[in-house]
Amino acid sequence: MIANHPLSLLVLKIVGGCIGVVGSVTGLIMFFGMLAYLIRYDQSPLIAKVLWLIAFFFTAFFGSTLYFFVVYRRPSTKSGKA
Repeated sequence: MIANHPLSLLVLKIVGGCIGVVGSVTGLIMFFGMLAYLIRYDQSPLIAKVLWLIAFFFTAFFGSTLYFFVVYRRPSTKSGKA
């Protein structure tokens, strides 16, 4: 039914485009932020860092998001700040 209304199709394209732009920018911020944390501050063994780097580059934004929930948030939850 939406194809019959050109105005609603235009609104759908605009909203979808805005969501895509915001999502890609936040994904890049998350990717580079988690990469910087991994390289500079993470105290994991070298093999774990290498595996996380492989996950980052082969799964795009999903690897960095998984790293955020598995590793990055871990220190804050242990200290009771989260």
